[in-house]
Amino acid sequence: MIKAFIFAFMVSIVVGPTAILIINYGLNGGVKKALKGCIGVWFANFTMTFAAYSINLVFEDSLTFDEDILDISSSIILIVFGCMIAYKAIKTNILSSDVKCKKRTMNPILGAYLLAVINPLSFVAYISFAKDLDVMSYQQSFQLGLASSIAALIAMTAYAVFSGHYLSKIKNPAILKFINIGSGVLIIGFGVFNYLY
Repeated sequence: MIKAFIFAFMVSIVVGPTAILIINYGLNGGVKKALKGCIGVWFANFTMTFAAYSINLVFEDSLTFDEDILDISSSIILIVFGCMIAYKAIKTNILSSDVKCKKRTMNPILGAYLLAVINPLSFVAYISFAKDLDVMSYQQSFQLGLASSIAALIAMTAYAVFSGHYLSKIKNPAILKFINIGSGVLIIGFGVFNYLY
């Protein structure tokens, strides 16, 4: 279980699309909104890891993935999501005295869950790691999934507190706009990089 915890923490602490989303939530909605996103990441991570360990238990070495389809689908998802974030940032009126978004937007728990769970890169990492573990039962898969999701929650909470408490103090709307556009472009970059390499 310790191995699963450490592996999940290492995967989660890397600044990827999910971490960028949590940072974005912290910038625009403060710690509270970012922490809600962390709940979504925790649940998504549990879903992914439990599924990865359980699938490995059932199929063992017979499980293979069509890497081309996986790369294309994950790249499209990341590029579209990044475009949405950048477009929303570009549309924001930087002259407005209140740059916090008050319009109805997707619930941060659902948004973070969807981004984390539909990014197959993490799932493939967990499937690969599961082959190194000797998973003997669904109960063990559940325990490993829980340990992994707690590790992801700790990593994302650090990003949430940092962005919501420290970065959100930036009051200049032009800087906020630039950071938000940069977040979107970074996620697009992850998608393009994933497709090319």
